[in-house]
Amino acid sequence: MQDYDRIGQPFVIPAPAAAGALLDAKDSEASSLLSGLGAFNHAQVAGVDSVEQAEFLVEMITRTGLDPWRAHVAALADLATCPILTLDPAQWTEPSRALERPLHVIGIIDPGR
Repeated sequence: MQDYDRIGQPFVIPAPAAAGALLDAKDSEASSLLSGLGAFNHAQVAGVDSVEQAEFLVEMITRTGLDPWRAHVAALADLATCPILTLDPAQWTEPSRALERPLHVIGIIDPGR
């Protein structure tokens, strides 16, 4: 992520995905890491800002079977035609098949491993 920010590549941090990550991790280190992502110059935190966006989120949940935070990631990626960076690319295979335009998913390596 630092490399993307360094070269000026904009990226989006979906707020619901951050909440889901915090639920999974349940520790202060995860909270610090996620807070740090929001401090990058080219990062934008995205929430659900309107009823229309909420409707699109519900449609994505219904079509893909994803939980709300992952569905929000898929919705943003679908609308913006941008890649999803993930530690687990396989989790996106089936949801991607449910969409007219498959999601572009890039597997990344956990720097802590």
